[in-house]
Formats: sequence, C-alpha cells, structure tokens
Amino acid sequence: MHVVSLLPLLPLLCFVIQTSLRAPMQVSSLKTAVYRGVIGGVPVILVRPADWDACNLFRGGRIYGGSYNEMESYLYFCRAGLEYLRCSGQQPHILHLHEWQTCAAAMLYWEVYSALGLYRPRVVLTIHNLDNTGECRQDEFGYTGIDGEQFATIERALDERTIGHNPERLNLMKGG
Repeated sequence: MHVVSLLPLLPLLCFVIQTSLRAPMQVSSLKTAVYRGVIGGVPVILVRPADWDACNLFRGGRIYGGSYNEMESYLYFCRAGLEYLRCSGQQPHILHLHEWQTCAAAMLYWEVYSALGLYRPRVVLTIHNLDNTGECRQDEFGYTGIDGEQFATIERALDERTIGHNPERLNLMKGG
C-alpha cells in the first residue's frame, strides 16, 4: 500500500526539503507551496504558505506552542493537505488523522472534498490526549475558507459544554 505522509513545513524541518513539487496552489486566501522531503527514512510531503514571510503560520522554534496561532495554523494545514490530495489526483485508502490538530480534515473531507472527486479515503482518527479537544469558535473555522456555522449543531460539532455561552464553540475532535 502506498503511504503519503503530509506534514506542515515548520521552520525546524526546513533541512529535509529535497524538491519543490509544483507551483503554489490556492487554499482559501493563501497560496500554498508543496515540498518533498525525507524524515527518518520516511518520504514526506510538506506544505506551507507560499509567502511564509507575510503570515504567522507555524512560526517559532517548537511544534506546539510556538509564537503563532495554533488554531489558525492547524485549520490551514487541514485544508492545505486535502487540497494537495485533490490537486495531485491522489486517492489514498485512508486518511489517518491524529489529535484535535487534524480533526478539521475529516469535517472538510465529508463536507467538501468527497464531492470534489476525493472519493476513496476512509477516515481514521487516533486520539492520544483528551486534555485538548480543539475548541474552536465558528468564525475561527473560517480560516479553512469554509463557514463554521454549518457545523454548529449538536449532531455535527457543536460543543454541548458551550451552549448558551457567547460565543458557542465547535469541538473539532467531536467533528472529526
């Protein structure tokens, strides 16, 4: 089975870049650059905003808790990864997602990408840590280019703990 590992291109991973794969693709309002590399002998596809210097996505010296908005960065990454699969014509058998940081990919897959020709994948979510479920305001989900309001039902992703609060929030892990 062919495996594609998609990762955000963090500053600390720049040393693994081997080649740039294509002209930038558009993700919401950001053009996205795609690179190929190898980490620990495993081939990886790395995505990042094409004009990295003009945004604050995945900045800082750490993977988690860098000097950037994690929610915005991971929502962007979820959309960029799916857009890469669509643009490259790849049809993986499985989208294996990990933690709240990638849960929006499942939501976007079923809401958008399955109808755009990404028909084969089944979604698997691995949860290692329930301390953070990815609580997200509906307007923040807009970083994906998709309105978060469509997920704001108890059946989809509305976090029941926030009903009646201002604002009510989505639970990305529940949506995933």
